[in-house]
Amino acid sequence: MNVFALCGIALIAFAAIEIVGKEQQRLGIAVGAVGAVCLLTPAVLSLAGVFAEINGRIEAFPFFGRDLLFRAFGIGLCCEITGDVLRDAGRQNLASALDFSSKAAILALCLPLWKELFSLAEELVS
Repeated sequence: MNVFALCGIALIAFAAIEIVGKEQQRLGIAVGAVGAVCLLTPAVLSLAGVFAEINGRIEAFPFFGRDLLFRAFGIGLCCEITGDVLRDAGRQNLASALDFSSKAAILALCLPLWKELFSLAEELVS
């Protein structure tokens, strides 16, 4: 993924939004959405390879909570992106509620890891 190309796309989308958005606000929103899709597509496609590599390395080193950690990472990533979209749209209250809810979901998901961690610490202390 070429960072300079991404910056160029972002600047072109920004300029188009500024030019078009002043005259026709709805068209400016559409241009912004197309620009966001153009920026996010290569990032999402590159993540597939990254996740495959990480998954391969984690499978080589088996431990109790690897699936839980991947799920927690997925929840965090999805909620972070959604929260940023909500903040950009001016819906800070919804973004804050989503942040809290995602943290609670991750904490509940990782409860078995906490139990394992505390039992390991108990074994080490005794």
